Amino acid sequence: MDPLDIMTRLQDVLPHYQAIFSADEHCVIGYEVLGRFRIGENIVSLGPFFQDETIPEEFRTEVDDVVTAKALDCFLTSSDPATLIFINRDANLLMLDREESFLQMLLRYQTKGLSLERIVLEITEHQFKGDIHQLSHLLTYMRTYGIKIAVDNIGKGSSNLDRIGLLSPDILKIDLGELRKTSVNHSETGETIRTFSYPIDEKHYLFIDLTYDYLFENDGHL
Repeated sequence: MDPLDIMTRLQDVLPHYQAIFSADEHCVIGYEVLGRFRIGENIVSLGPFFQDETIPEEFRTEVDDVVTAKALDCFLTSSDPATLIFINRDANLLMLDREESFLQMLLRYQTKGLSLERIVLEITEHQFKGDIHQLSHLLTYMRTYGIKIAVDNIGKGSSNLDRIGLLSPDILKIDLGELRKTSVNHSETGETIRTFSYPIDEKHYLFIDLTYDYLFENDGHL
């Protein structure tokens, strides 16, 4: 996709929703907001757009804001006010912006009746290139507004448990697909999850069942 096509057709930028399951409660507790783009009758992922560092930062941030705003409009009318809303953000871009545009957007929706305690800011630790202590300070500040922090893709890439511990996430999202590749049975997978959770106990641990990916489209309902 040509980034300029996306920037000139923001009306075709859409949020999709992936169910999030709690490993403790064994039920759906929220939805992760994912970016999609409509091309004719096809819907394609915006993942490559967001991950392409050759695309100007302001382009990626603007499209991310469009996805988030459309999703929050939908959640405002959600029948379950306790549903958590998982919003992915590039931690590197958050640090450049000092989270101001993202936080200001959330505060505008708070005035419309959205509780910020429903918001879960989701970042990928192993993709962050800056000072992890500065990121930790930024996330601590955002928590003062009731926003929860999640670290995703645990078990994928080069996740560093010491760095994750510094961020003190409220939620860990574990990539079971990656863990199962290295586990010979489900009990071994469970043991691996307990190993991951050990440095950050007394937290709320989650997993995503990958079979529920792309479960909902932006039809105005959850």
